[in-house]
Amino acid sequence: NDTATTEIYTVTVPGDTSLGIASEDVSVLIMQAGLGGVSVVGQSGVTVNVRSALAAQTAGQYAVLSLIHTGADEWVLCGDLGAA
Repeated sequence: NDTATTEIYTVTVPGDTSLGIASEDVSVLIMQAGLGGVSVVGQSGVTVNVRSALAAQTAGQYAVLSLIHTGADEWVLCGDLGAA
């Protein structure tokens, strides 16, 4: 994201058919370069799982998240996550 803005960016995870994936061997890295945070949500029918007590968003500038495909329309988000 732009390093000068404090705007929050939202990454929407599409369904497997939109992505053209059929296996679980997919992962995506997300980095917050600027001051604005990055949140991650699944589109309707897509689940993004996050460890309890954490939010599906970056913890701050230079935070890196990993989005791991774990099953049909199901993902795990881990890394430098913010508090819920």
